[in-house]
Amino acid sequence: MIAIGDSPAFIYVNLGGPPPNQDDVLYIAFPHIVPQFGKPGVGDWHNGRATMLFCDGHTESAKESEWIEASAQSRRRWNNDNQPHEECW
Repeated sequence: MIAIGDSPAFIYVNLGGPPPNQDDVLYIAFPHIVPQFGKPGVGDWHNGRATMLFCDGHTESAKESEWIEASAQSRRRWNNDNQPHEECW
């Protein structure tokens, strides 16, 4: 299961205060577009890729489109029961 990862979402959802310093932010990644901002919940910070930290301590790097893909394989890694939960797409 993904714990945290590269995401621009916190920049846009920072509770109305001034934008945080990017060096001080713990980015929370989301497997979808953040509707109110039309921004993806996964960044493309590293040459078009995003790095995710998983709860078991390993990391993976992939293209933004792979992380947010609406497929069962992609969505399983976002849920603690390892199910894709298609009802939430």
